[in-house]
Amino acid sequence: MDTLTLSPKQVLEILKVEPLAYEEFKRAKLNYNVAGALGFTGGFLIAFPLGTAIAGGDPEWGLAAGGAVLILASIPFNNSFKDRAVNALDLYNKNHASRLKPTLFFSGTHARLLIRF
Repeated sequence: MDTLTLSPKQVLEILKVEPLAYEEFKRAKLNYNVAGALGFTGGFLIAFPLGTAIAGGDPEWGLAAGGAVLILASIPFNNSFKDRAVNALDLYNKNHASRLKPTLFFSGTHARLLIRF
């Protein structure tokens, strides 16, 4: 919202007034949660062997490879979240945003107002 950053949970609350946008964003949020869980788990599985290697132990590099696979698996979920979120916001804005875009121009000694649809 303008310069304010909202969490997906806050956006979901705002979209409750528009049922189609709300349902679409609920699906988007599910993808967001899955991508976050996969990414976090993958990051942990990569960090654990790295920490073991730095500490001088014998790291399990298979865990790091598995973590990398989980991070790669989270990418399609993240992309789906973005696509569905944009679609939900478009559905919401279609009914709630003003289509008039007034613009004020100054040139020399004249000023004019231009209204576009």
